[in-house]
Order: sequence, then C-alpha cells, then structure tokens
Amino acid sequence: QAVTKIESQGDYKMIATESGDSYCGRSVLLTPGATYRRLNVPGEDVLIGAGIHFCATCDGPFYKGKELVVVSGGNSGVEEGLFLTKFATKVTILEVGDRLRASQILQEKAASHPQIEVRLDTTVVEFKGDGKLESLVIKDVNTEETEVMNPAAVFVFIGLLPNTGFVKDSVDLDQWGSITTSPTMETSLGGRLRRKRCPSRKHEAGRQRSWRRGHGSPDDSSVSRTHPGKPRVQRGLKTCSLPLAKGES
Repeated sequence: QAVTKIESQGDYKMIATESGDSYCGRSVLLTPGATYRRLNVPGEDVLIGAGIHFCATCDGPFYKGKELVVVSGGNSGVEEGLFLTKFATKVTILEVGDRLRASQILQEKAASHPQIEVRLDTTVVEFKGDGKLESLVIKDVNTEETEVMNPAAVFVFIGLLPNTGFVKDSVDLDQWGSITTSPTMETSLGGRLRRKRCPSRKHEAGRQRSWRRGHGSPDDSSVSRTHPGKPRVQRGLKTCSLPLAKGES
C-alpha cells in the first residue's frame, strides 16, 4: 500500500495509506528508495528499456560488439562507461560541461582507453525510435549546432531522485530531498529510522554500493535500542492509544 502521511502522536507514529487503512507503532523503518533521474527530453519515456538504460551491469551484456553512448561525465558515468568497454566496440561519453566531473584517476583511465571517446559541452535534445531506440539528437551548448548519433543504446547516469515526497512534511530533508539523520540513523522525528537506498549526501560515499558497504541498513536491533521491549503495532486506527506494557509508565 502507498503511504500518504506519517505523523507523531505522543510516543507513537500513525501511518496513513492510500487505501484508507492506518497503522500505528512506536518506530517506523523508512525504505523509500530512489528513482533514476531522467533527462526529460522528447522520446525518453517511451524508449526506456528499449535502448535507453540506467544500469550498465544489467543491460550492457546485451550490446556486445555494438557502439554505445553514456550520458554523464561524473564518477558514475565514466566508471560505467569503462565497464561497458567489456562489451562495446566504442563508448562515447557525453558531458554537458566543459570538463569531466569524475575523479582524476577515472578521467585518466577514460582518456587513455582506445574504445572511449569523450564529447564535452554536449547535451541530449531528443531520442528517436519506433518501439526501440534508433537515434538521438545532441547539441553543442556553445554553438547550438545539432547532430544525430546512431548508437545501439544509451546509458544515462545523471543521479537519483529520492522517493521522499510522502514524508517531506514529517521529517527533515536536505537540499536534494534526501532524509537527514543522526549518526544513529534516527530522523528529526524521533523513533523513526531511515533504511538503505535513500542516503543523505553528507553520508553518501560516492556511489550506492559504497553507502551499503560502509553503513549497511538499520534493522530491528536499531528499533530495539530506540524503544526497548516488545514492539507493538495496531492496524485500522484513527488515533494511537495502545495499552502500556507491564511496568511501563
């Protein structure tokens, strides 16, 4: 069920859902995840999965012996572009800025790789294709001249958008929309713990897997430390009025 609202009622948290059901508990583990940021240009939506991809590991092997395009000169784009050279005969990296934004070591690897071409000051204007990607239109941001490219596929790595809209009025978010937390992974509304796949930027170690490896995910033990004793959850409530456990005041 889709969650529409989370609010605090005393020591408890009330969760409202789209279906009208409500849930009440002392702690909530947030696992909102994130969606891939898109270019928002014509033709993109209908060709996702049909020549436009967001995961080199998942979809790169399907393009063995083909020419590919990577959109983004950041760490993710250059690193995934290098990975795609295992399958592609050529990988063209498009960067809208006047220089790559990746780390120096990644830039050097890309510059020396015979299968990689880097094109700076270049943006994507449109994707074309009937059922599958056939071409893309790119533009030089300085001269505004356009050009048509015909790669087998395009891989877009321009970041993630946190799925945090439903909690934007309940907990503190940073300027990118990620949930901010304390070192113990507690949000601004005490008793709620954020889980993986939606890290705040100041904790993020460059990439998603670095985040998972370095921080992991809070689990039931985190909740137990926050609220010791047997967890209790009730459903279908309009207010939180759970009975106290023995010895609790």
